[in-house]
Amino acid sequence: MDTTCDWRPAVPVRLFHARGDKDVSFTNSLYCQRQPASHGADQQLSDVGQFDHSTTVLKALPQVVREFGSSRGAGGHAAGGPERAELLTAG
Repeated sequence: MDTTCDWRPAVPVRLFHARGDKDVSFTNSLYCQRQPASHGADQQLSDVGQFDHSTTVLKALPQVVREFGSSRGAGGHAAGGPERAELLTAG
């Protein structure tokens, strides 16, 4: 594995994966989840289901949009703190 996810983000990170993805192993997403967690980051890995690599994006995107929407207050500004970050792993 590599060090792509070996950093501590200043905002929460949400990772999305589908166990049905044959292009990227679920093990890779678990590895990527553990790296920011080891630095004390607020992170979460969500399994969107038994879908292929491309469908993972389609299934995760509404959740990403909801997360960004829930972090915004009136007028489109961040509600009570820094913007939330989303890391979409399409696989």
